[in-house]
Amino acid sequence: MFTENRIHNVKGDPWRSKTNVQRFKDHYGAKHVVAAQLWLDLHTTDHVPEDLDHPASLSLPYFLEALHFLYRYKRESEREAVFDKSTKTLRKWCWYYLKRIQALKSEKIVFPTHFDTRDIWIMTVDGTHCKINEPIHPE
Repeated sequence: MFTENRIHNVKGDPWRSKTNVQRFKDHYGAKHVVAAQLWLDLHTTDHVPEDLDHPASLSLPYFLEALHFLYRYKRESEREAVFDKSTKTLRKWCWYYLKRIQALKSEKIVFPTHFDTRDIWIMTVDGTHCKINEPIHPE
């Protein structure tokens, strides 16, 4: 992560700098305005999983660490070095925020109740690509 000094070292307004916007996107996978909207949504939603222990308030650093996990999918030991927190803490809060974000799906993925037959809808599905051991059938 970049220090305040590095953030403010770019030319012009540091919050409008293409360099800083790209740095944020490269680290967290989305532009800062998208992350800010998601952060706001987490504060205003009524869709909170019942099985989660609710902290007194949401934590922006833990939220950003969860976004980083989603984007980079680094091992715990690698994230521990980047964020300087224990693997247990990172795991606990990462999964807390992932479950909170996942609970927003009913608000965010909404299709019209009536489809006009003249409309053309195009949809894509993204997936995670990673190595796995091939599942073996028991027989």
